[in-house]
Amino acid sequence: MTLNPKSCDPCSRLSGERRLTVKTIALLLAVLTFGLFPCVSAAQGILPVQWFQSSINYVTSIAYSPDGSIVVIAGGDGVQIFTIATGVTTFVPTNVVGGLTDIQSVSLSPDGKTFAVCGDIQTLVGYVKTPVGIVEIWNAATSSLVASYSLNNEYFDSVAFSPDGSKLAVVGNTSANTGSILILNASTGKQISSLSASAQGLQSVAFSPDGSTLAIGGSASSGGVVQTWSVSNGTLTKSFATSADQGISSVAFSPDGTTLGDCGKSSTGGVVEDWQLSDGSLLATYNSRNQTPESIAFSPGGLSLAVGGFSSSINGGGFLEMLAVSNGALETTFATGTSRVTTIAFSSDGTTLADGGDSYTGPNLLELWNVASGSLVTSVGTNSQEEIVSVAFSSDGGTLAVGAIAPNAHGLLELWDVATGTLIESIDVGQALIYSVTLSPDGSTLACCGSDSKADSLLELWDVSTGQLTYSFSPAANTYLTSVAYSPDASSLAVCGYTVDSNTQAKSSLLQVWSLQSYDLLSSAPATYNEYFNSVVFSPDGRTVAVGGGGASGNSGGVLGIWSSNLECNP
Repeated sequence: MTLNPKSCDPCSRLSGERRLTVKTIALLLAVLTFGLFPCVSAAQGILPVQWFQSSINYVTSIAYSPDGSIVVIAGGDGVQIFTIATGVTTFVPTNVVGGLTDIQSVSLSPDGKTFAVCGDIQTLVGYVKTPVGIVEIWNAATSSLVASYSLNNEYFDSVAFSPDGSKLAVVGNTSANTGSILILNASTGKQISSLSASAQGLQSVAFSPDGSTLAIGGSASSGGVVQTWSVSNGTLTKSFATSADQGISSVAFSPDGTTLGDCGKSSTGGVVEDWQLSDGSLLATYNSRNQTPESIAFSPGGLSLAVGGFSSSINGGGFLEMLAVSNGALETTFATGTSRVTTIAFSSDGTTLADGGDSYTGPNLLELWNVASGSLVTSVGTNSQEEIVSVAFSSDGGTLAVGAIAPNAHGLLELWDVATGTLIESIDVGQALIYSVTLSPDGSTLACCGSDSKADSLLELWDVSTGQLTYSFSPAANTYLTSVAYSPDASSLAVCGYTVDSNTQAKSSLLQVWSLQSYDLLSSAPATYNEYFNSVVFSPDGRTVAVGGGGASGNSGGVLGIWSSNLECNP
């Protein structure tokens, strides 16, 4: 399994020996090319028991289903649904992404059947960019759009379902810098009511457990704003004297509906507050000089409050903590791999805590934590400085091979024991880019491909038991090998990629099959100008080779070729 090298240009035209629809090609290339990202927890030092791939860049919001079976992830590139039991992710093609801003918030309905996202896009009217706030309601099972709502001159920042699932609350801000609060029908997306808020920067909204009250958090010219509103008549019921004078980023009701939590930033540091709803009195305040809290969540039992955000005193920046509601004592500090935690959520049974955000030192993460032990269960990306570019399981599933690029630009090969999560072998291949790794069917040999520091092709075989180089194929100049695969009988090796013209920088596709007995080139497919291959795989009977890639000109870009294993074109 492989990951596209960064040097590959976006696909731009359909070509090759067999042509499929763009959607089919995208699906096949995703399966053939990307694989699964392994997640090595720096905090735990072990391979987590689950791992999965996410294309979400900069996670802004996450939501658990009530039964704890799925997590919906929203952010810069759209929405993905992660099924916890299987590790399968489903991408949802929302219409919110595509403008100049990201999806800001996601909320799951109480029955877990639908989810809502909000954000905004910017359209050009004459020479003026006009924001359009968008709310979309999606069927979680079918990933189909149920309803949508849009409003010109609006920025939507937070969305929440009412406890009975019949309504949606949306908060945001107009282009005139006034806060807006909307109540929508959760089935049709039609507006039920609109509330006028004096706040200028509304960032968070939450329904009370009985659905009668809305809490909002944001900022105004006078400082942070925390308010509650009556859902039935749209009136302001209470304003809280928060000490977060630089703005409120998140609000949450306690499970029994008697208290309201908020977090934000003051001139002296981070602020977390817990308010008595009956009389508006402050029950507790938790302050931190070096923290900027961005998200809070009560545990389902209401005894703990999880807080995530950014800290200037923590190496890496992100912090995730759990506090006791009764006295504000620190219960757990989670070793998050994010540089900034922007969203957190508890599973419905309270056993798992999810956080998401962005990372300055590696892939952006979604992390799932065991609340009792504080240990990492699942993460997207890696907490290490290495860039993982390819993984492959051994045929018996007991070993995981990993190809990576270290910060010093050296290629790394790693072998992990899946059962124990321990590192078996780590090999430094020198200054090279490793694009693909694969284990021989018997697990004795590791093949890798890529390019060296001179942009010459790299194709090597390594002995798994000794960690020694077995054979290195002759390099070709200006050639990038992006994917490698063993034939089922381990007699040959297929490799694909592209060559680059040293004068024009144009790409030409490359597909070869090599003998593993004589190490001779058995066959080579004719090169196609302005095409490149990113992934190759043998059929189970070894008679056919499939390649996936793209083109450098035209409109569609996807290319999928199917060849006989002697690289004669299949009709």
